[in-house]
Amino acid sequence: QDVSTGAYEYIFSSSKILRGFGNSLLITAAGTLINLFFTVTMAYALSKTRLRGRNFFLNMVIFSMFFSGGMIPGYIVVANVLNLKNTYWSVLLPGAISAYNMMIVKNFFQGIPQELEESASIDGCNDLGILWKIVLPLSLPVLATFGLFYAVGHWNAYFGAMIYMPAAREKWPLQVLLREIIILSNASA
Repeated sequence: QDVSTGAYEYIFSSSKILRGFGNSLLITAAGTLINLFFTVTMAYALSKTRLRGRNFFLNMVIFSMFFSGGMIPGYIVVANVLNLKNTYWSVLLPGAISAYNMMIVKNFFQGIPQELEESASIDGCNDLGILWKIVLPLSLPVLATFGLFYAVGHWNAYFGAMIYMPAAREKWPLQVLLREIIILSNASA
């Protein structure tokens, strides 16, 4: 059989692929930052035993790990209640935090010696300063690990964009465009 580069020529001749690649980069970068922000802030707050209602919030997080609302109620909330259909926010906000990842980061934060935070508190740092100056620099390995997990998840995600952005083709990530190309090539074959 002869080697053909026709498929590559077709893909790279379209400006949709470059736009889809840019959309994928945007969704991956913004989604990873949002995920890390919410994971770190919630994990840090729940790692403090002095937090009022801590056990209630931990139980709610654990409950959400076992039971979810489902796809149809999630779609209704995103599309109708929040009115985010055909926006980037529709693929960024629904998965803004992973309960499982947040619990692991919380346990990591609890493993940081309390004496470091107490000494920073004596020096005049508030909780936000302690998080920014003490906890986050010590947590770079766990943050890099979960940042990579979140980034790969956003890069590979296509289903959210398919259901939440059907009319916004200019906002589709690369994965949805490639899916459409494969479906169209199979239909024409």
